[in-house]
Amino acid sequence: QEEVRAELMAEAGEVVDELLAWQDKHRAPTLTEMEDIVLALRERMGRRMLELTMQDQEAVKPEVAPRCESCGEVMTYKGQKKRGVGTRAGGVAVERGHYYCPRCASGVFPPGPAVGNGGGVLE
Repeated sequence: QEEVRAELMAEAGEVVDELLAWQDKHRAPTLTEMEDIVLALRERMGRRMLELTMQDQEAVKPEVAPRCESCGEVMTYKGQKKRGVGTRAGGVAVERGHYYCPRCASGVFPPGPAVGNGGGVLE
């Protein structure tokens, strides 16, 4: 947790510095311009928080491989793969374990079923 805390604190410092630099360059911004920069920085910080949370979850490899949703076969661990994942917080890059079903040739890229976006599998 200390590593994650340090990374988030560093990112937060960069976000604050970027906001302050923006303020120096925009002495009379409109409310919309202020909203735009704050929302963009909030989105960036949220994505980073989600990336680190997802990476922390992968630190413990499951003892039991997942079963294929199509055929029920135990899936084979194929190593780490980096993927872009669409989330409610925006697109995030995450490196996670990838599993493959030898029977029906499908793969899964956990964390598995998504919440809040139709329940699809994040692959």
